[in-house]
Amino acid sequence: MLETLKSLPDDPEDLKGLVALMGEEIKSLTLKVEDLQGQLAAHRKARFGSKSEKPRSAGLRLAGRHRDRAGRSGAA
Repeated sequence: MLETLKSLPDDPEDLKGLVALMGEEIKSLTLKVEDLQGQLAAHRKARFGSKSEKPRSAGLRLAGRHRDRAGRSGAA
């Protein structure tokens, strides 16, 4: 493919064929990358497990509720 790009054809039909070939190559490589990303994610999950991180805001809300309850029980 790269050898073809060093000297581009002058004929418009040949150029269209080259563009179509490049489009197929890009599509093939994109599918391969997506497959490899999926495999990598599966291997990471198998090795390290699922992510257990929660959004910080949920933790802060829970901490705030705990403080509110503690403040009420201490005032009574």
